[in-house]
Amino acid sequence: MSDKLAARKAASRFKTPKRLLAFARSMITAILQNYWDQNLGEKSNTRSWNLPPHLQDSDLWKLTKSDLKLSGRIGTKASEMSPDEAGYFIGCLYTIMIPKDTRSSFGIYYTPPALVNRLLDMAESAGADWGNHFVLDPACGGGAFLAPVATRIIKALGDLPSEEILNHISTHLRGFEIDPFAAWMSQVFLEIAMLDICIESSRRLPVLVDIKDSLYSRPIHPEFDVIIGNR
Repeated sequence: MSDKLAARKAASRFKTPKRLLAFARSMITAILQNYWDQNLGEKSNTRSWNLPPHLQDSDLWKLTKSDLKLSGRIGTKASEMSPDEAGYFIGCLYTIMIPKDTRSSFGIYYTPPALVNRLLDMAESAGADWGNHFVLDPACGGGAFLAPVATRIIKALGDLPSEEILNHISTHLRGFEIDPFAAWMSQVFLEIAMLDICIESSRRLPVLVDIKDSLYSRPIHPEFDVIIGNR
């Protein structure tokens, strides 16, 4: 049975939207915990680096041994992918487990990595300067754009010390997201994408994702040179 089918089957035993949402978020949390642990592995100076905490309290469900086994298998599989591929993979699992009304009200859709890179290439052709511009994803759920943009910024900054790269990204990259849980997922994937930089700097990534509805947060601050997403 595929991971998607297994996750859908596990979620099907919950008949009320509230319990289903709590279960889905619990499963994704367990998956990301395993994914985080696998990425840190035995890297030096990271043993005390816990999974970034949820940005807002969420109702969670106590998982069964079978659920935990499934989440462990999925987390391990995700750890073998690039951060953008893992974000898309886990994000898609989230969408198939949550109630339809939640998916609809938050407009939850995860952009495939190939499309993300195509849009970033187009932005670059139009003048986006990843080494200097301030970049915002106003609907960043899952970090589909934030993590790849961070990777491009790191490349653009070249041989700068890791501490300077971390400081630069901390002030030049931001995400908005209406769903607090998806906002947290974005933060996790962004930090995974920057893990080597953070380790070299001996410093964690600050929270770069704000929980807000960008449709009602206008005008967006003019400091942003590049606003990118798929909406």
